[in-house]
Amino acid sequence: MKLRAARAFGHRVEAALVAAMQDAALPAKPRLIVAASGGADSSATLLALADRANQQDWSLSAIHVDHNIAPAPTRAGFRRAVAMVASRAGVPLQIVEVDAPAVAAEQATSLETAARNARYDALANAAVVFQ
Repeated sequence: MKLRAARAFGHRVEAALVAAMQDAALPAKPRLIVAASGGADSSATLLALADRANQQDWSLSAIHVDHNIAPAPTRAGFRRAVAMVASRAGVPLQIVEVDAPAVAAEQATSLETAARNARYDALANAAVVFQ
């Protein structure tokens, strides 16, 4: 994708995010937590929301959940990417490590289910921490 097309796409994503947030029945000065994987989608979401947070009077923070599934170097790369984006955006970041493979084995469930449940738990806990 060419830079001009990427920027235009980014602006459309940002406009859609802001419109969705404005349509949501949010309380005054809401506290928002962005789940950030380090990939392009969540990084773009974090940057777009951070650009608007002050204008909209939102309190914004981010959380990265490391599921311990990928090889260590890959996981470290995603952690670095999330930290860089959060720092650039001026957004506090919490990194949570969970052992999804162990949880899957312990609960006799799929790795995907264990990872999703662990992520939801981490997000719920982060909601308390960032208040």
